[in-house]
Amino acid sequence: MSDEAITLLRSIAERLDRIEQRTAPVLHEQTIRDESMSLRGAMQMLGYESTKRFWLTVRRLGIPYTKLNQRRYIFRREDIDAVLKQRQVGTRKVRAA
Repeated sequence: MSDEAITLLRSIAERLDRIEQRTAPVLHEQTIRDESMSLRGAMQMLGYESTKRFWLTVRRLGIPYTKLNQRRYIFRREDIDAVLKQRQVGTRKVRAA
């Protein structure tokens, strides 16, 4: 491989590294957004309309959450899904075709 080709490949690799460094935080934020939900979203998913009753359930069941500031909380979807799975009643019978 010629020196010009090697130089060009190194230049491309450096550019890709810079692009990755700039986009990594954005991708991480999007992943967090996709994997989490707001207080209202968690309440809706668990079927609560009253904030007071919801927080009693959160404390009783030990559902983990993150407090971002005085008024903003986020919940991980997998934690809410786990609560729903624990509360599942009965089994679903599938008839063979």
